[in-house]
Amino acid sequence: MISCDNCPHFCKLIALKNNTRHILFLVVFTLFGPTFLWSQTGFTLPKDSKGGKIKFELVNNLILLPVEVNNVKLSFVLDTGVSSTLLFGAAKDSLQLKQTSKVMFRGLGGGDEVEAIKSNGNNIRVGKAVDKEHSLYVVFNEDLNFSHRMGVPIHGVLGYDFFKNFIVSINYQKKIIRYDAPEYFRKKKLKGFETYPLFINKRRPFINNVTVNNEANMLMLIDTGSSDGVWVFKDDDITSEKSKNYFTDFLGLGLSGSIYGKRSRVNEVKLGSFSFEDVNVAIPNNDALVNTRMLEERKGSIGSQIMKRFTVVFNYPNDKVSFKKNSYYDDAFYYNMSGLTLEHIGVSLIKNEITNTNALTRNAEIGGNGGTLFSLIPTYDIFIAPAVVVADVGDNSAAALVDVRVGDKLLQINGKPVYEFKLHEITSIFSSKEGKLINLKLERNGVELKKKFFLKKLF
Repeated sequence: MISCDNCPHFCKLIALKNNTRHILFLVVFTLFGPTFLWSQTGFTLPKDSKGGKIKFELVNNLILLPVEVNNVKLSFVLDTGVSSTLLFGAAKDSLQLKQTSKVMFRGLGGGDEVEAIKSNGNNIRVGKAVDKEHSLYVVFNEDLNFSHRMGVPIHGVLGYDFFKNFIVSINYQKKIIRYDAPEYFRKKKLKGFETYPLFINKRRPFINNVTVNNEANMLMLIDTGSSDGVWVFKDDDITSEKSKNYFTDFLGLGLSGSIYGKRSRVNEVKLGSFSFEDVNVAIPNNDALVNTRMLEERKGSIGSQIMKRFTVVFNYPNDKVSFKKNSYYDDAFYYNMSGLTLEHIGVSLIKNEITNTNALTRNAEIGGNGGTLFSLIPTYDIFIAPAVVVADVGDNSAAALVDVRVGDKLLQINGKPVYEFKLHEITSIFSSKEGKLINLKLERNGVELKKKFFLKKLF
């Protein structure tokens, strides 16, 4: 699910139509990728190299990688749920794309088709790994650009093509990815790991060693592009109207509108022999997946809120995946208790006063004593910062109950200017602990407002 800036559950569902053939894929900042039938060598290493490593940034549980496309440095999300490389239209202007042809995307809910470009023969580099004949899809709909929601530049999404030729180790704790040629990978590197079968279907990885509550052997997509813990597609005794152990929430954006569903918790999730308690779960509304083509046996997805608790080794060439606990393993599963989804829209002009004290003259008459007369001359530090705007307010949430509205511009959070925060840092504040007081200064239609509320668990 390639959840977005402070939106830890950003998703998009789009259908690709090329001539008479329809190919569906879900971008659920998760994306369920399409299977394309072209042949390409894929990423390779220099002849004298056995592998390499690259640092990444972790934002809202999502992996952001430096990627070069046709010698232009960009930032991509690494998403195992994506079968083909996506490039957002905003990055196209700085690139020379090769061998282009038009395709059309049809949005979730039967919306209008959206124009896109398929481009072949591109040179793409990730660390030492290079693909000189890379195919990608340029999408122009602004809803598919996660930068506004993530609060950091994101130019595209990279998936299966990077994993298919290497053994890829993701160390979430050290924020380092290691990629090795299979013939040089040594089994001793997996000491202390637990290894399970990996099923690659339509260029996406699945595992069936998953138990949610009492339902065992659930086939799940491993989705590093989802910020959530678990998505399940059927609400089999997870939620209850009697105890009201869920709330309705914004789960993501589709090309034809917003996707909503339920958020709740399950008592236990097992991944092989690993066990987690009180795990966040998202259950999308039935209409959210109406246009997807999925494995009939598939029950949902395991997202990065669980994946980040391990060092994970993906071995696509040999159909295996390995896990080893890291220091995040026992962390509690938090969620946004404010009900607010924020995004960057436009910019704000920031004017901070700086006071300089300048001695002008000596005056012996001040207070009858000799002294120095000072003049206080205000000066200003003026700069531009991204504007932080409310994109969505959950029904009956803490923010909704004090009349925070969509379109409100945030100015301060707990007395601190909002421009001093990154969006994911604001999400962390909203997800910190029940009972925390949140003081907001907002601007609505040119009028400043103050709102305060306490974070409260919704289930």
